[in-house]
Order: sequence, then C-alpha cells, then structure tokens
Amino acid sequence: MRESKIAISTELTTDVIHLSGGLRAGTERGGKLYIRPTSEDLAVEFPVTDKRLYRDTFLAVGIDMIGHETISITKGLKHSSWHLFDPNRRGVDVLSDALNQWSCLANTALLNGNSDLGELAKHISFSLRTSSFRLRDVSREHGFQNLCAVRQRMEEGRRFSNVETFDLFMALHSFLTEVCSARDYLARFISKYVLPGTNGTSMARLHKKILKDRISHPVAKLVSRVCDSQSSNGWMARLSQFRNRIVHVEPIRNVSESEFVCVNRVARSPFAIIYLGVPKDPMNAVEGNYVDALAHFRSLMIEMLDFARSVASYSPVRPEIPQIREEDLL
Repeated sequence: MRESKIAISTELTTDVIHLSGGLRAGTERGGKLYIRPTSEDLAVEFPVTDKRLYRDTFLAVGIDMIGHETISITKGLKHSSWHLFDPNRRGVDVLSDALNQWSCLANTALLNGNSDLGELAKHISFSLRTSSFRLRDVSREHGFQNLCAVRQRMEEGRRFSNVETFDLFMALHSFLTEVCSARDYLARFISKYVLPGTNGTSMARLHKKILKDRISHPVAKLVSRVCDSQSSNGWMARLSQFRNRIVHVEPIRNVSESEFVCVNRVARSPFAIIYLGVPKDPMNAVEGNYVDALAHFRSLMIEMLDFARSVASYSPVRPEIPQIREEDLL
C-alpha cells in the first residue's frame, strides 16, 4: 500500500470590524474588544466578549459599525472576505441577506427553466454585492486617512490632503455608479415581473409610468415614495440626483464640501475620526446640508438592501438555497 501524502499549510486569519470615521475594532487573545487607533496610535480595550453587545458598545462611544472583514494569508497569498453590517437584517439565516436572497432567487429561476428571470436576478445580486464592496473600499480609504492623521499628530479641525485622497474620491464615485446599476436592474425586474407592461428600463422611467397611469400596487407605492424628490423619504431620488451630477456634470471632488478631509474627534473619547462632507441633497448643496460621505453612503446602501428585499417578496419564484444532489457528484 502506498503511503498517503498529506500537505500541511498554515493560515493566518485576522478579523477586522470597520467602524465609522475610519476606526477599526477587533479582539485580542483574551477575547476582549478593542478599538483603534487612539490619538496616540494605541488601542482602547473594552471588557466585552459577547459579540451581540459589540454594536451597543460602539454606539455608546459615539461610532457605528460599517462591516466586518476577514483577512487570511495562506502561502503568502492574502484573501479578504467582506460582510456589510445591515442593521435591518431580520435574521442570521442565508436568505435574510438581500445579496444572498437574490442569488438564490436566480438559482431557483434557472433550475425551473426561466433563464430570463434567472439572469436578471443574477445581475441584481451582482450589482448589490459590488456596491457593498465599493462601500468597503470607501471605509478602507477612511481608515488609511485616519492613520495618517493620528501618526502625524494632527489637531482637531485640521484639514489635509495627500496623494491617496484621490483613491477616496474614486471609491465614492465607484459606489454611486454601482449602486445605481442595482437601482435600474431592480426597475427592470419590477417592470417585467411585478408590474408587467410598465416597460421601465430605468427607475426614472418606471416612476414616470407609475405616476402617469396612477398604478395602484404596493411596489408602485414604494417606488413613488422613495423616488419623490420633495419627500424626506425620497432617498432614491437624492441618490439618483447625486449619481447623475457626478456622471454628467462634475466629478464628486467638486461636489464635496471641500477637497480636503478633516480630522474630528469623538466626544469624550481618545478617538480621531475622518470626515469628508458631501451634500445630503445634491440639488441643494448649501451650508449645513453636508454629511459625512462614509456614513451617508452606508445609509443609502442599507436603504437599497431594504428596497431589494421588498421587491424580491413579489417575485414569481421563491429563493431557495442551492443544494448539492447525488447526481451532481457523479
């Protein structure tokens, strides 16, 4: 009998929680939670070991979770796994995640022979996932600028710029482009499978058709609400205006409050955070109307995930988790 050869390799894994302002959190060997960097480029430890209490701890400090990244290194190769934190997610099962929900919906449609529905659902899943990754990129750039500010001992209120601020603006631009692709893929899905006959190839056209024909349907009402530029609930209208402005009028660097990022402080804490102001309403960019780009775009992404979940509930097929069958192994 030949001796079996077993290859043994070592994998180094690091879990990093992305926080607002470019801060990071994680756990040490004792399992206690820490947040870094402080104004002295150190970490602050918190006596928390239950993951369910992490967010409450962050909120008590005055910051919030953006997402969770697992970085592993095997044979010199680095791999990253990203999970956006969605406070509106209704459970921990696979289908409660809108990204997985649309992927599984595509799988069900393709198994049932509905290739058109399956392909469109795949497009929606892909664009939602890439939007999430682009938000990760924005958070990474905030983290880099945070380290720059801390290690150069910049004072509160200091505005600064460097070569890498271009990467931050590029990530913001990419996020808006990707998330609006998801918007229009969802519009096509609604037009074909929820409100057939509306023929909307974009969310703007779908919205106009709904208003013109006075369509009465829960999804029609949802589209009208989020696309109403005069309403405080019209987040998709403002998202669309933002995207159209940076694509057709001027780059996002010109739309932002300043070409510089600013160092702020979290009240009553040793943490510095990075702030880059963008207009909450891009058509009304006046003083006092600016919000932090990372926090604002993260809220838009959460809204889009909620919208995608609502639309999926009216799909003609139900999402099912792919199963490996015996015949797949033959």
